[in-house]
Amino acid sequence: MSWNTEEVDKIGLEDQIRSGTLSREGHALFQEIMTSSLRARGLLYSPDADDIRQEVYIQAHTELGQKEIEPGTFAFWLLSLAKYRCLTHHRDAGKRRYVSVEEYDDHTPEQLYDDPTLTRANRATIAEINEAIPNLTRKSRRVMELYSLDYSAKEIAAHLGIDEATVRSHKRHAVSRLKRLLDK
Repeated sequence: MSWNTEEVDKIGLEDQIRSGTLSREGHALFQEIMTSSLRARGLLYSPDADDIRQEVYIQAHTELGQKEIEPGTFAFWLLSLAKYRCLTHHRDAGKRRYVSVEEYDDHTPEQLYDDPTLTRANRATIAEINEAIPNLTRKSRRVMELYSLDYSAKEIAAHLGIDEATVRSHKRHAVSRLKRLLDK
């Protein structure tokens, strides 16, 4: 964590959220707090991460209008709001699971996609695709794996250190190659 409670108190983040007007420093600090909370709960790269940040901000602004927070505890109170919102998101997301790149690197695709709700036909299709995937280039495989985990082209580009257009090109070539392999 790069932020601390003294910094939160020093720039008056509580008062800024209460008033609904964040300074640059306040916005950056709020983002750091939310990033640490989202990362801890595996939601940092979720497509819903921005929505969760916004919901926490709105909830904090609303609740601060109705209550006083003890001095020195605001950062922890804000973290608890973020934690609650993340847990609610996990609960509401049902079976859908977002996996961090680090977590993905520690698992095989079979472990990540072992879903008991898949039908036999879907399992056969997945098995065929899994057999065809080794025929892709290493970069194309990696790009497709990250796409399958709901990462955007921008996030994939940042993670792999390549241009966004290159990510889309790898995807296009991989899909084309997989179609040819599966049509055989």
